[in-house]
Amino acid sequence: MNNKRGQVTLFIVIGIILLLAVGITIYIYSVQESRSIEQAELPRLQTVPTEAEPIRQYVRSCIGQIAKESLIKLGEHGGYIDTTGFAYNPFDPTDGNAVQFSKNSDLIIPYWWHMESQNDCFSNCDFGSKRPTLNQIKKQLETYMDQNLENCLGTFRSFKGYTFSKTKPPETKVTIGQKNIVFYVEYPLHVKKGTTTFEISDYAANIGLNLKEIYDVSTKLVELQSQYGYLEKYTNQLISVFSRLDADALPPISELDIGLGAGTIWTEPQIKEKLKGMLMSYIPLLQIPGTRNYKNRDAPVGIIDPDLHRTLYNRNTAVLLDEDLIERHPNLAINFNYLDWWTPYIDVCPGQVCQAENAVSTMPMIGLVIGIQRYNFAYDLSFPTLIEVTNPDAFKGEGYTFRFFIEHNMRANQPMKSDYQRMQMLDISSNTMLCKKEHWNSKNFTIKVTNGKTQQLIDDVQLAFNCGQESCNIGTTSNGELVTQLPQCLGGMILAEKNRYHPANSLADTASSEEQTIMMTLEPYRLVDINTMKWLIKKTGQNAWSLDETGKAHPQRDEETLIMLERETSDLEEPFMTSAQVCGGIIKAKIPCGDPPRDNSKNIKMLPGKYKIKIFNYRYPYPAVIIPKDLRVFDAGPYADPKRIYIPAEDIVFDKKQPLPTGTAEFEWELTKDMLDSSDTITFNYLYFALDKLPKSNRKIEDLEQISKMQTYSTLYRNYLEPELK
Repeated sequence: MNNKRGQVTLFIVIGIILLLAVGITIYIYSVQESRSIEQAELPRLQTVPTEAEPIRQYVRSCIGQIAKESLIKLGEHGGYIDTTGFAYNPFDPTDGNAVQFSKNSDLIIPYWWHMESQNDCFSNCDFGSKRPTLNQIKKQLETYMDQNLENCLGTFRSFKGYTFSKTKPPETKVTIGQKNIVFYVEYPLHVKKGTTTFEISDYAANIGLNLKEIYDVSTKLVELQSQYGYLEKYTNQLISVFSRLDADALPPISELDIGLGAGTIWTEPQIKEKLKGMLMSYIPLLQIPGTRNYKNRDAPVGIIDPDLHRTLYNRNTAVLLDEDLIERHPNLAINFNYLDWWTPYIDVCPGQVCQAENAVSTMPMIGLVIGIQRYNFAYDLSFPTLIEVTNPDAFKGEGYTFRFFIEHNMRANQPMKSDYQRMQMLDISSNTMLCKKEHWNSKNFTIKVTNGKTQQLIDDVQLAFNCGQESCNIGTTSNGELVTQLPQCLGGMILAEKNRYHPANSLADTASSEEQTIMMTLEPYRLVDINTMKWLIKKTGQNAWSLDETGKAHPQRDEETLIMLERETSDLEEPFMTSAQVCGGIIKAKIPCGDPPRDNSKNIKMLPGKYKIKIFNYRYPYPAVIIPKDLRVFDAGPYADPKRIYIPAEDIVFDKKQPLPTGTAEFEWELTKDMLDSSDTITFNYLYFALDKLPKSNRKIEDLEQISKMQTYSTLYRNYLEPELK
């Protein structure tokens, strides 16, 4: 019995020792992890002879140059080097997943938080984010370096008397620390000078930029918006301040007035301009305590209670990263901006004219007549807000700015409700175990990649293995395949990429005890030209509009059409979106549309699949299309004289500077492989709001309501919108 007890005691002691050993190992590893995140370390490079150092330094300078270039592009485009796949609407920035920074600009910046549903959605609306993960950012930086390093290096012509030969293209590994970024590049060079030869295999550059801190702060701001709606709360306060019973102010959310007559009257175009001016002036006043550009603003001279004013003013404009002001970022400046060319979505009252509900009460015994005017207005408002996170000291004082958009969404004076999900803060460590080949101990995987159009095997496909948030390059295909072992991972994924092809994913069960073959297909991008035709929606009565079925019409020379296509994808598929801008339609004009003119209708990337299609058409009319001011008489009841007022107060003018929104369509469409591979041109049909076909004297402000009804027409006349291929 005592012997058995002794054995049990021995096992317990051994167990405690093992537990302590594991705990100490985990602690040491976690400390190493945290250090690597704080300051990414340069890897140990291959030792080279003295005469090779100038060549290594030359390559390193190119790595630094390309790294800086890629990081600047990344910051300008909200975490993306290439934004060609984003859907944006230059005329309605709340429709799409990205925003065009300015008119005719190539600077496209994605939404890190926005409503994906239509603007008329009020419940169970879908919200989304185009915020890339840090791992996706890292991969973009690696790919950009791989694709551009050799262009920077040229032919090493400055090294006279040397001959260079490479054994494989550059392969980059990026490590993002809290304060810096390390670019490690394997690019084996065989160098010969006279009878001397040597090899240089790897290079590294350290970029002093706190990208991870910038990314984490940006993510926190998006998270706070999705959870608390600080933009909507602030805007609601602004509307309360700038609204009153005055045609030169905003309509009040709720107000009661005693008096006879029609009361105060507003029109929606006037309200939109006032709101745009308010947002442009006051959105930039938002600020983040604990940052470099935060200021306690003083009260203006003459304020009765300056202390109270300072308290309320600074409190209302402060966005707190945490309640206790623990999180501080003294090296970062954060700015909020709204620019008035980002047209907001606004709906305040039914129709285009906003006025009070009137009631009259009489007291015959004393001959008293009381008029009651009740004002109730529900603001539906969406607009993009640009957030810029800047490190002014980065790149030796040149500064670095990271930009992204979030979307404000308020309905019936309240922030839009959505399910809140915490956004994961991803750390990328240089000590990842996944990518060390000594840990690749699965059975062999044979990965074969074929062309989706020709069914032929494809060479030089870049293959990566993803496990959770980690990713490792595993090689490229030769003769269409790659045979390799992989790390052990539950739920692993293989990613295949090649220029001019759409990326593909495949699940990989690396825990299997058998060798496996994985077949993958890459669809090549097909290049097509885009044309447009239109069906007219015409006015047929006093307030009636319907489709003119006599035939389609060519767009006029001053029309511009934007087509956005989003492909339906499964969970394993990479998303695909594309867009085209057509100027003047099928018949190209001598005087093209837009100012300056633009046309992006040739060689548009397409893939087979099911698409959600949105089409928007605008006209830059010359001569102008005008809705003239119209003298209206409003009945003020039996006890007051009628009120005469111009609606609108001034002519509404659509011209080269203010385009007329004339057309739209929204529908689903399937583009099969056979259809795409047998065609090189697609003609899209849309519905055209033919306000310009009315005589000027017959145009009314109420006719603009047809713009909001075009989606209904799009559903009603779906058969007329089927695209045509040839």
